[in-house]
Amino acid sequence: MPQVAGYLAMKERTIYDWAQSGKIPAFKLGATWRFRLSGTDAWLETHRTGIDVSSLRAPLIPRAQPPLTGWDVLRQKEEAHQRLLEACREEIKKIIRDKSRNVFVIDQITYQFGVDVVREFDAFLNYCVLLVYDTHQRGYG
Repeated sequence: MPQVAGYLAMKERTIYDWAQSGKIPAFKLGATWRFRLSGTDAWLETHRTGIDVSSLRAPLIPRAQPPLTGWDVLRQKEEAHQRLLEACREEIKKIIRDKSRNVFVIDQITYQFGVDVVREFDAFLNYCVLLVYDTHQRGYG
């Protein structure tokens, strides 16, 4: 009975009186009154006053997003880091494709993406530099 009274924000005595008189759906099991949540909710809907909320297209208040778990936060950080790495890789490719340049300054990439991101591309940068050097040596550039 206290749970139903709390759920309906009413006094226990009122709930008890209403259950005895049949105003609220309940059944007695031994000496104890029992209430089903589904029955109580259906009863509430039939006794509602005011506008019918089921006819509204949008909710009255926006649905709250559950708080992020630690795993969600880590996943979002990892996804953001991967997007940053991809953007850095594309910027490096764009700079290397510029055939008018023989010198590639890494500082501009470091300034744009940060030292930690550029360090992850050390091997990629070395490969690109060798590829550009080889292309220039063979006369392709």
